[in-house]
Amino acid sequence: MHGSIIKYHRRKKKLKQAELAKGICSVSYLSKLENDNIEPNEDILAMLYKRLEIDMHDFSVENIDIKEKILEWYSHITAKEYDESYNMFNNLTKAMKYNNDPNAEHLFEVVHLCYTITFETKEKAKKEYKRLLDKVNMFNDETKYYFYKFESLIFYYDEKMKDALASLKKAEKLYTYIGINDSALFYNLSVFHKRTYNLNKSIIYAMKALDLSQEYLNFEVMVRSYLLITTNYISIGEYEIAEEYLNKINRVDERYITRENKGIIYSLKGYIYYQRKEFDQALTYLHKAKGYRDQKTLVNTIYLFALVYITTEANHEFKNKLIEGYNLCDKYGSDFNRYRFYILENKWKHTINDLTFITKMEQEIIPYFEKSGAQRELISSLKLMGDIFYNKRQYKKSAEYYRRIQEFYKYSFPVEDYL
Repeated sequence: MHGSIIKYHRRKKKLKQAELAKGICSVSYLSKLENDNIEPNEDILAMLYKRLEIDMHDFSVENIDIKEKILEWYSHITAKEYDESYNMFNNLTKAMKYNNDPNAEHLFEVVHLCYTITFETKEKAKKEYKRLLDKVNMFNDETKYYFYKFESLIFYYDEKMKDALASLKKAEKLYTYIGINDSALFYNLSVFHKRTYNLNKSIIYAMKALDLSQEYLNFEVMVRSYLLITTNYISIGEYEIAEEYLNKINRVDERYITRENKGIIYSLKGYIYYQRKEFDQALTYLHKAKGYRDQKTLVNTIYLFALVYITTEANHEFKNKLIEGYNLCDKYGSDFNRYRFYILENKWKHTINDLTFITKMEQEIIPYFEKSGAQRELISSLKLMGDIFYNKRQYKKSAEYYRRIQEFYKYSFPVEDYL
């Protein structure tokens, strides 16, 4: 602890190691001390603190208290409680002016990144993230853990799934050393593995998140874990098992099921009934879902509406949902969803064999899904292209697409199986 404090205040005063060490200790001793590689001598510590004009006894109870307040602030942020988060941010900003502990300051800065991601714009979050990148090596293990968690969100919202997963794996390595219980880590790992279509790992991590959330009564993560397990089983066509897990949410007190989660529950029920070809029941649940979904996530439910209408040949209704879906994509800048609607639109128009569609798929859409790590959508697109060229009797080109699928195609699922 003393080493990081001394290094922090030396840099803050823009002193070189030789300037701080002069007349007190050797430069090599100071370097080892700053990197916590030696047990410091109390007399040398006292002289170093004196030269830095800080009190070496100011780093115990007060700093434990401020750390607890920062973590309390973080809990309000993750619960999306804006008023409480905003008030705590202002109070902590004032308190940090009198803070002398670099570990507390670093933790505050990293949690502020989470605050920015949650309540402010993507641009502000990216700017804050880039500012912190230069400081990562100065963070202790706990602060690094939170940093990598939040870094994964920066990548996730940019639809860079591979980078997001890499960041979370760094956080997972640190998790065992820092002595905390965080079911959200395993939930996020499950989400990212699902997006990269590693469904085995996604289910394993979702089960871990569920077990931890049940042990520590984290009802929010519990509900989300049930939903995630449900969507994984839907992805492999196990609709009965999926519905079993979805129904388990009924055991959770209604107070802990958010409006958005209610919307997801109804969307999933609608999709299960769609797969059973019970289309009227599917539409009933999707209409319920629409009343609960947030504007940013409503596009997923609109896509399910479009699936039902294209299957039942309700052309007028399909066209309306297509327009609504594109409008939401334009409003919230989602290329991922825009491409999904584009593929569906061309199936509806029977233009998937046209050169324009094939060129866009090969030059734009498939490379996008590949680069973003959205392997589920990549597999579906590759299968579609393989089928198109097969029907055109271009067997060699068709075989190339089918070969690309082999490394991913571990499960059987419908081409339109998007959630």
